[in-house]
Amino acid sequence: MPTHIRARVWTSLWSLLAVMVASWITVVPLEGVPHVQDEVVYTLQASALLEGGFGSASPEPSGSSSYHFLLEQGGRRFGVFPTGWPAVLALGLGLGVRGLVNPVLFGGIVLLGAGLARRLRGDRAAMIAAPLLALSPQLVLQGASLMSHTLCALLTLGTIRLLVEPLTLARVLGVGLMVGGLTLTRYLDGLIVCALALPVVLSAPERAKHGLAFMLPLLAAGALIGVHNLQVTGDLWTFPVTAYFDKGLPPTTDAWWRYTPGCNGLGFGEDRGCFPTYGDYGHTPQKALRNLWTNLQVGARLLVGFWPVLLLGLPALLSTDGVIARLSRQAWLLWGGLAVAYSLYWVPGLCYGARFHHAALPGVLVTVVIGVDLLLERWPQLRVLPVGVGALLVWRLLSALPELDGYWGVDGRFQRLQEDFARPDTVVLVAYQDEPLVTLHTPETTQGGLTVRPSLRRGAWIGATGPLELLEYHPELVEEIAQRRPEAPILLYVMSQDATNDALIPLPAMWRDTPQVKSRSLPVDPVTLRSTAEPPRQGASGQRGDQP
Repeated sequence: MPTHIRARVWTSLWSLLAVMVASWITVVPLEGVPHVQDEVVYTLQASALLEGGFGSASPEPSGSSSYHFLLEQGGRRFGVFPTGWPAVLALGLGLGVRGLVNPVLFGGIVLLGAGLARRLRGDRAAMIAAPLLALSPQLVLQGASLMSHTLCALLTLGTIRLLVEPLTLARVLGVGLMVGGLTLTRYLDGLIVCALALPVVLSAPERAKHGLAFMLPLLAAGALIGVHNLQVTGDLWTFPVTAYFDKGLPPTTDAWWRYTPGCNGLGFGEDRGCFPTYGDYGHTPQKALRNLWTNLQVGARLLVGFWPVLLLGLPALLSTDGVIARLSRQAWLLWGGLAVAYSLYWVPGLCYGARFHHAALPGVLVTVVIGVDLLLERWPQLRVLPVGVGALLVWRLLSALPELDGYWGVDGRFQRLQEDFARPDTVVLVAYQDEPLVTLHTPETTQGGLTVRPSLRRGAWIGATGPLELLEYHPELVEEIAQRRPEAPILLYVMSQDATNDALIPLPAMWRDTPQVKSRSLPVDPVTLRSTAEPPRQGASGQRGDQP
């Protein structure tokens, strides 16, 4: 078999393996459900887009379904994130393969990265790139999630791939489309990549034509963002996330949260920060440096297994081949740009790895591959080097997998309830038997020592899809819920730290003081639940509930 055909078969097989591994992680360790708040909201936004709009009708009373990053406006509930990723996710949701969307995009990154390595250094580089991209824990974990960063990485790598070639009008238009799509997905990522691509585009001889071809998709993306703003907030220039925080209603009465105008913005000051970081509120240059260093550590560790491996990219940076050197500079400058920009954000933003840096990391890994190939050209006896790096990546990935069990304080118990107890027109009110802070994750995928606030566990039932209507239990809202749904059976699901201790109880038994536990045995004290239940953020009147 000719070498170029063998190389293409090899890279295709690794791409397929990447899809399979990420899909397995999605289905088994992550149980096929969204875990992080962003994932829950992205899923709700995708569902709304399938229904033909940006939002959906708010469940009533709204106090029983409040959650992070959901903006209630005029009886409608809107997710506050950009619509690029929810639109792509909606395609998978409509086809019934929601969990396959990111794994397939991840497989595309493997193919695109290997193709870029082939373009610069030939088949050997492509055959090194494919397994390293497919095994990198940073890329695998994001590829198994429902986060937007895998799409961002694919679009960014596509931009870099086009910029390597001589810039024809069609390629410049392609760059504009990539950057426009990236902007629709994550505004700041789009801005950073645009700043990187624009000088290259304008360096072409036909500057006016190329500049116009580059800007047209960006203008279209800006128009779509404006339409989204107008539909959700009523103002062309107000972003939904800004309106959400300006409203000042955190999805919990826990005093730990501080949702105030400007708290979620970039920059420094006492008004930055929606909850304490490093012991207090606000964002300072010292905190920014800590965020920057933590993200760089996590990103390097999960991308290549151990940060010194990144030094293998130095031959590419110092290459006498102008195209290779320029690509390497672009990849590393992009990582630096994202790192500095996101250090101005008050929260470290680490989940499934260094997510804020993720868009740049496949390109950085390709530069490491090119550096390895340059070293092998000079010292063929180093051919075991790629195997060693691959083994390091496998070890790091296997070390990270146990952390995904109950990731972010969320597991698949309510999705299983939707599937196993699929009685239509039934309302299930979720109460919490205990509310301890639980470990958020361990140092492999982010910094250690963080804990889940109890309110984050709402994602376990808000993100579950099926015929049951799931709402949060509040004593003061039970009567209203019963009046709104007079024909529906109402059950109480008591959620414990350990799912084996959960209980499903017909709600009328609560009123008889003799709870009849259905399906599992757990002594439930209605008085205890009543005294510890958190008051609803809002009742049907839209006002904050009072402490019971």
